Amino acid sequence: MSAGFVNLYGWLERIPEVYFGEYPELNIAKAMALIPSGNIGESEALLDRAEALLKKQEAAGTRPANDFMVHCEIPIIRAYNNAFTALQGDALLRYSAQAKRELGDNRNQAIEGSVALMNGIGCLLQGDYAQAEKHLAGEMDKLGGGSSLFTPLLAMYYLAMLEYQRGNLHRAEELLDEALGRMADSEGMRGFQGIFHVLYAWVLYDQNRPEESLEHGLIGLAESQEWEAQTSLADAYEVL
Repeated sequence: MSAGFVNLYGWLERIPEVYFGEYPELNIAKAMALIPSGNIGESEALLDRAEALLKKQEAAGTRPANDFMVHCEIPIIRAYNNAFTALQGDALLRYSAQAKRELGDNRNQAIEGSVALMNGIGCLLQGDYAQAEKHLAGEMDKLGGGSSLFTPLLAMYYLAMLEYQRGNLHRAEELLDEALGRMADSEGMRGFQGIFHVLYAWVLYDQNRPEESLEHGLIGLAESQEWEAQTSLADAYEVL
């Protein structure tokens, strides 16, 4: 897992289990920390418990008013799990729509960015490249605007994948080059660089540039070792 997610998970692991039976936020945070690991089983168990606790607290009238964030985060985490592991476009779009409904008229940059990203990935998986490009390009355009790099850079990754699938290899290479350059100084993106290198290896391989492809493939493999449940590790082995 990336450094930030590992640190969060380690901190949550030190909290006594009894508190996870009381606070849905702790279960949601731990499920979020598991995203890079691909451990969907543990993540789903945590999210199911969070939902049960929320229902119990809402019935007792102990939840704060306009408590939209926790209700948005649950489908968003499920969407990320799907995007990195299950690769089911219909489920991604369903979770994204659920998060948008829960958001309502509220504004939250992280949730809105994740909704746009998941809409783009979902459309990409369904083969709707025009809609995928619309969602992903809109999120990528937020780079340099002072917002978090996480969703814009992932949008750039999936745009590169889209261009790769279209056969626009040079455009895919340009996007990956820019993304890796921006990620170099981003602590929050550590651990995610592997998927960029693996895709870069495929782009170079299809341009008959085997030595460069091998270099990126080896980097991608090294940085994907802790993603044993993810598709990225299998992709790294395949390109090598």
